[in-house]
Amino acid sequence: MTALAAPATLSPGPRALARLLLRLHRPALFLWVLLLLALSAVLLFVGGPLADDAALGWREYHACVPGKRCSYGQEAILLHRDVYAYVTSVTLAVPFLVAAWAGASLTGREIENGTAQLVWTQGLSPERWFAAKLALPAVAVAAGAGLLAALHTAAWSSGRGRIDNAKPWDDTATFYANGPAFVALCLAGLVAGALAGLAWRRTLPALVTAPAAAALVWLVADQAVSVLPVSHFWPVQLMTAALLLAVAAALACAGFRLIRHGTGALA
Repeated sequence: MTALAAPATLSPGPRALARLLLRLHRPALFLWVLLLLALSAVLLFVGGPLADDAALGWREYHACVPGKRCSYGQEAILLHRDVYAYVTSVTLAVPFLVAAWAGASLTGREIENGTAQLVWTQGLSPERWFAAKLALPAVAVAAGAGLLAALHTAAWSSGRGRIDNAKPWDDTATFYANGPAFVALCLAGLVAGALAGLAWRRTLPALVTAPAAAALVWLVADQAVSVLPVSHFWPVQLMTAALLLAVAAALACAGFRLIRHGTGALA
């Protein structure tokens, strides 16, 4: 008698995998959209009404005659300075929030509670699982970070030539919140966090160390860029972004190597 072969376990297709990931991380996606909307609104406010009021205040200040009483929009100038500083700081916190989420929720928690191991027995290889875990969030992170970088660049540019205390392009906080360097920093934070989750296999340690790993990536990139023999915004931005993306690619390769050779330990 011929024995019947056991049916092969089917690997989920890309659409099914995407739906699964969206269902698992729907709350995080919802919070991500809310954060983007809030920061976008503040950045539009800084680059629009606040910048116009501050520019008017500086024009009134320069029109003052020395030795005579003069009234100018000092409150508007200070408000623009403070709100710009606050929103820039919050924007720069985004890569670290992404890293913490990636370490704690994207990989660390799923390995700790056994969800990842269960998926691997359903026909999805650990490598494909990790690739999907990186690819789909990377699209959302890149799109959102690109929006924030564009709006922050516009808010910063609105003060150039009009607001005397506007930050120069090479101010550290301003530089990393602008342009493609910010997008690359967010993506590097995503990969660093996912790698931390793989390494720890637990939620809490990954949550703590993932932002530290992202900070280390930022520090290394900043030190490398500081010695570049260029002094213009876009060349430095593009080289910084390229360096950060190269680091992110190296971390992703390390993650694939870890999951390929450590699947037995993770199971």
